[in-house]
Amino acid sequence: MSENRENRIAEPANVEAEQNYLAACLLDHEIVELYPVETGQFYLMKNQWMHAAIKNAAGGDAISVAAELERAGHAEAWGGVMGVVNLQCSVVSVAIGASCARLIREASAQREIIKTGSDIVQRAYAREDPELLVAEGIRSLEGTERVAGEVNRAADGAMSVLAKALRYQSEPLTNGDVRGI
Repeated sequence: MSENRENRIAEPANVEAEQNYLAACLLDHEIVELYPVETGQFYLMKNQWMHAAIKNAAGGDAISVAAELERAGHAEAWGGVMGVVNLQCSVVSVAIGASCARLIREASAQREIIKTGSDIVQRAYAREDPELLVAEGIRSLEGTERVAGEVNRAADGAMSVLAKALRYQSEPLTNGDVRGI
């Protein structure tokens, strides 16, 4: 039986911020350097393609970006030159670039935290060494923290949960105990 999509929690993403950021970059190519976002931090693949095209296009204007998308085989996903121009015209001001970049990095870091947590849970069910799991989880979350400093509190909270899980796992089981995180 298929999973009920209405009860499923969506991954953190802010597609509107992604598109506004890309549009701001098309209006002012300096946004890419002033408020950097890594291509892999975009949730939608077509937004990753657009970001890569903006970074790689000579000049950064809509025509050059559309040509770069065409060269990479992704122009159709954006509707060619007109799609790129429409995206460029969709943003009110380039001033939105900074806040959109922050929102993109935040959502990306939240997805990474969820992925790390899920991996740790799966490996814990496989009975891997809890100390190793916590150490690897902390290392992974520290990397996320460097990429997106805006989510330090979330990473700290996750590290706290991992540390508690380690202490909990190290306590001896008594007859009839059931454990779960």
